[in-house]
Amino acid sequence: MKYILLFIIVSISIRSYSQTEEYVLNDTLSGEIDLFERDKPLHFTLMSDFKKFKKDKYKDEYQKAQLIYTINDSVEINKEVRIKARGEFRKKTCNFPPIRLNWRKTEIVKNEFSQFYKLKMVTHCSGAKYYEQYLLKEFLCYKFYNILSDRSFRVRLIEIKYIDTGKKKKNEFITWSFFIEDFGMMAERSNSHKLKNEKLGIKNVEEKNMLEFAMFMFMIGNADWSVTGLHNLKLLKSKDFQYTKAWVVPYDFDYTGMVNAVYAVPDEERLGITDITERVYLGPCKLESEFQPVIERFKKHKDEFYDEINNFEYISEQSKKEMIEYLDEFYRIIDSKNFYDHYLKSHCRKID
Repeated sequence: MKYILLFIIVSISIRSYSQTEEYVLNDTLSGEIDLFERDKPLHFTLMSDFKKFKKDKYKDEYQKAQLIYTINDSVEINKEVRIKARGEFRKKTCNFPPIRLNWRKTEIVKNEFSQFYKLKMVTHCSGAKYYEQYLLKEFLCYKFYNILSDRSFRVRLIEIKYIDTGKKKKNEFITWSFFIEDFGMMAERSNSHKLKNEKLGIKNVEEKNMLEFAMFMFMIGNADWSVTGLHNLKLLKSKDFQYTKAWVVPYDFDYTGMVNAVYAVPDEERLGITDITERVYLGPCKLESEFQPVIERFKKHKDEFYDEINNFEYISEQSKKEMIEYLDEFYRIIDSKNFYDHYLKSHCRKID
């Protein structure tokens, strides 16, 4: 076992790759290979005291865990990592909250995970089977925005086995999860700086980006966002100084009509809707003619959105049907004669 691992590490250092070694490096999450370049799901086992993890989810403290995975179906890697709960809303809502996975203090991991010492994992929230479907639907929402923009969070699906050591008899179960690209990595890939705690508004965001972002949120039925409050979005600033405004990047899509989770309840008083599947446009007010290029862009990518759903083999047929019907409704709406007056003007934000 030691000699096999040594061979892999030496191969990385001299960067002399055979086809087999390239495949191995991909599946070890090496810093030399982009974790998010491949669509094939990862297969992990995560072992920890999950009874304690759920009990201490509000403490914002890491606890030890073991991450186990296999290289090229032959070499098993067993790493000590640290995990803690994340996501304020999902901590309250979910029996099993999302995870922040951290390798920072595990020296040997730095060789293989040099760019991935800290990653967000979206988890299944609860044991009921439909929560697994919510997660897969949310994963596809990230893939939708990847189609529209490179300035977006990439994701990688994981089939994961959890082993709970907090019980006398170890409890095991297998479900889906996914990694979300680190904000700093996404910013660097986009030749951008991260903006944090900036009291910016819609008027401070690059116009084309803001309109496409708002239309995307309308498409997936997401009214749970705010630029000023940095709620469910991140802001970037290009390193190219000719661009003076920020770019907005969405994340966290479980509270959308596209996912339609049982716990997602809209703000009826603020939005005037009673069901999470009702769409509300909350972007900037513009002339009808100014929306046309944005609408055409969504029509241009229509087949790609449908392909993401139809070609995703891990989701149930019922969930596919629900997502397709919701997307069908979006395209009927944007083709309707009253789209501008009834949907865009009714809730749009006036900017100075």
